[in-house]
Amino acid sequence: MKKNHLQNQFSLLFYQLSDNFLYNSFAMLKIIGKYSSFVMLINSLNSNAIAYYSGINDLPIYIFTITLTFLILTSLKLGIRFPLNNKLYIIIFIIIFLSLILTPLWTSYKNIIICIGPLASFFTLLYLDRKDLKSITWIFLTLNLPIAIYEYFSFSYLYDFTGNIYGNEVKIVAYEDLMRSKGLFASCLGLGYFAMFSSFIFNNDIKIISVSLILCLLGGSRQPLVMVSFVLLVYLMTHFTSKNLILTTLIGFIIIALSIMFLQQQSIERILMTADFKNDSSNEFRIIFWLFGINTYLFEYSFLQQALGNMGYFQEKIGYNAESAWLTLLLDTGFIITFFYVILFAYLAIKLFIIKQYKKIALLGLIFISMGTVPLIFNLNQNMYFWIFILFIIDNNNLQNIVNSNFEICPKNSVSKTDNVSLMLS
Repeated sequence: MKKNHLQNQFSLLFYQLSDNFLYNSFAMLKIIGKYSSFVMLINSLNSNAIAYYSGINDLPIYIFTITLTFLILTSLKLGIRFPLNNKLYIIIFIIIFLSLILTPLWTSYKNIIICIGPLASFFTLLYLDRKDLKSITWIFLTLNLPIAIYEYFSFSYLYDFTGNIYGNEVKIVAYEDLMRSKGLFASCLGLGYFAMFSSFIFNNDIKIISVSLILCLLGGSRQPLVMVSFVLLVYLMTHFTSKNLILTTLIGFIIIALSIMFLQQQSIERILMTADFKNDSSNEFRIIFWLFGINTYLFEYSFLQQALGNMGYFQEKIGYNAESAWLTLLLDTGFIITFFYVILFAYLAIKLFIIKQYKKIALLGLIFISMGTVPLIFNLNQNMYFWIFILFIIDNNNLQNIVNSNFEICPKNSVSKTDNVSLMLS
């Protein structure tokens, strides 16, 4: 009798230790996933600065690859069940799957980030919630703000970036006639689009919107400036009643006055020429690249290439992308994958309309339009924040729930298993 009692006690102790070990293993994997996600996001935001200051140009690629591998292995180890019953994720997985299986058919992989970017964003958001992302975004915005101010008024960059533009190796340096801050990014557009996506994702945070607007002004990023201004206008309209109309008007006048006082005359003129496609040289170049892209797709691609794409062909031929995300998608991935991107936007718009999220529909529409006029998603940080915006727009915590539902399979001090053991042994 005493011997049986000891056996029962040892058995119960064994199952309790197994429960605790399994729980601690899950907890440790979640910690690994969370820190890997932090590294992934910070690396994507600082990729150019990391490459410059480390002296290793491919270091951000190594960090990205290793971190993504960690995230995938951690998720597999946690046994995460992906939500294949969710139409949004099904569309995203189709885009990823088609991109990956078509890669052997393409000329090069210069824009490969559009294939692996959604995958990286998905796994990153499994472990980072909206609060984590907001903290990282705010820190990075406020870190870039003093750097951008210093660059703007000192007419010098924190570091110069060398890249390939129009087929030539170009060093991005400060110009005396027009200064456009870039902060820790490779270019002023990188800073501007990071600010734009930040304001879109956190469109109810006036601090993020305000800092984003200042960064767009300092960077002379015209389209992001228009977009962030729209977000600010919507915020003021939805948060201030008619009684506070004077305050709203005053804020607008202060922003305009500060812009006139501190911005260079050339910067103001450039902003005013945003929609001028006749006299603005950058807009003229943009139209030329659009026409080159359309001509290449219609007359140089075979039907198979039109359907499946030929990544890198246009960029190797011209030395640059087509200055349009939609056109570059069409050239690089073909009309099949591009069609699923359109389906993605249509699905989100319908879903948002059903739940009466009209402000989010407007933001989604602005992203859709922006993709027609600039190569919005072909940079690591822009692509990451684009997919974060897409994944957050319906449900802020849906991806977190995927991990948590798996984690709850093995709760700490699980009583169900030990209670069953006790019943069997009694």
